[in-house]
Amino acid sequence: MAKDIFGLNKGTNEKRLLSSHDKGATIVKVAGSRPRLVQDASLQYQQRTEARFEVGFERLYWVCGQSQGTLTLNKLVGESKIKGAGVWEGLKDGMEASATGGNTAARITVKTSNGGITATGVCQSATIAANVGNMAIQDNSTWSIGSLQKT
Repeated sequence: MAKDIFGLNKGTNEKRLLSSHDKGATIVKVAGSRPRLVQDASLQYQQRTEARFEVGFERLYWVCGQSQGTLTLNKLVGESKIKGAGVWEGLKDGMEASATGGNTAARITVKTSNGGITATGVCQSATIAANVGNMAIQDNSTWSIGSLQKT
C-alpha cells in the first residue's frame, strides 16, 4: 500500500489525494455521515455577555445571553468514483434535515487526537467554486451552530 510523507494510507491509488480522515486523526461527521477530503474546518462559537452594576456598589455583574456559532467546512471535490468525494457528499442528510422544518438540527461531530466537539446545527449556505488555472473544484458549506459541547 502506498503511503505519503505524512504516513497516510492511500491504498492502491498513489495519485489519489486524501485528507487525514483515512487515518482517523481528524474525523468530521454531519448527521452521521463522514464527508471525505475536508481541507479546512473552522468553528466559531460565542456567547453574548453584558456588564451590569448597581449604583453605589463597586461589584460588577455579568449577564449572559444566548449562545450561537458558525461552522465552515471547505472541501476539495475528488473523482466521483471516490466514495464521499463528490459535491456536498457526506453532508446531504444534514442539509436535507435543515430544509424540512420542525426539529431540523443535524448532529455534528469533530474529533481529533487532542479532543473534539459535538454540536447541533442547520445548514446556512452551500457554495461551489471551480478554478481552471489550479484545476480545482471546491465546495463549501456553512452551518449555524445552536449548541456545542467539548468531548
